[in-house]
Amino acid sequence: METNAALALDRLIAEELGRKPSRAAEALSDAIRERLGDSLRAVLFYGSCLRESTHNGVLDFYAIVDDYPSAHDSRFLARLNQLLPPSVFYLETHTPSELLRCKYAVISMRDFARAASPRSLRTGIWARFSQPTTAVFVRDETTARELRATIARCLETAFERCLPLLPPRAFTEAFSTSRFWQIAFQYTYGNEMRPETPATIRRLFDADPARYSRVTRLLLQRLAEQGRIELEPQGRDAGLRVIPRAESPPRKRLQHRRFLVKSTYTMQLLATALTFRDWFPYVLFKLERHSGIRLPASDRQRRHPLLFGWPIFWRVLRQRILR
Repeated sequence: METNAALALDRLIAEELGRKPSRAAEALSDAIRERLGDSLRAVLFYGSCLRESTHNGVLDFYAIVDDYPSAHDSRFLARLNQLLPPSVFYLETHTPSELLRCKYAVISMRDFARAASPRSLRTGIWARFSQPTTAVFVRDETTARELRATIARCLETAFERCLPLLPPRAFTEAFSTSRFWQIAFQYTYGNEMRPETPATIRRLFDADPARYSRVTRLLLQRLAEQGRIELEPQGRDAGLRVIPRAESPPRKRLQHRRFLVKSTYTMQLLATALTFRDWFPYVLFKLERHSGIRLPASDRQRRHPLLFGWPIFWRVLRQRILR
């Protein structure tokens, strides 16, 4: 039986998924659908371009599929995706007025649900989907229900995994939503070997603090209903104090798991090097964004960068663009 907190959380997630995406996100989602065909169940838009309401960058998507053999025209790619989900691809599409770019990660609905579990080593997935997400495409109502349940599980897992990381004083005073999410995101970015500054981590929360406060209160109520924590009012308008149960995973156990998590992401990076087939245009775009120097490439150079891209590589080195 669903509780009040669970129902309210489901409605909040449905509201976020149902927000109207930008035209750029819709155009890129259509291009992803063209690549993946009938195997595609949903396209989820997340990340910095969603937070900042911009398409002047590389948009981030997750493509949820039925299974990998039907999603890929290559047996090798299907097998690799099955062994180390998700597989990440780069895509560009032209509209009448501009060029749009995105990265999209392909994962089956089954693996997506597994990654949301506290037992999963894919901490980056439940961290990403603890953040606001928009569904650009959803195939049917069954898929919509499964997406909401999985994202709710991502949020619950974030709390189960990261509450033990809070300093002891966090449990003797009113619970700080801001402090919790910054510690949680710092932990998960570190697992992915993506060192981010505290300012960058803080911007994730500062993009929508009211949303995180709303989510946090519902999750704390949900965990209290499940008997995992106790909530103690701290006086009128003073918030709640969280009292964790003894069975919460200790900090030391989380640190031991971190080696396994990082090992998984190391293998994932190697797999991405194989699946990121259109990496050369992506690299040129990133160099231009960071340096301000345009690096035009011919069609032949874009198709075969290792054979014909050496003049561009030489220019990058000669002008010290990577400095």
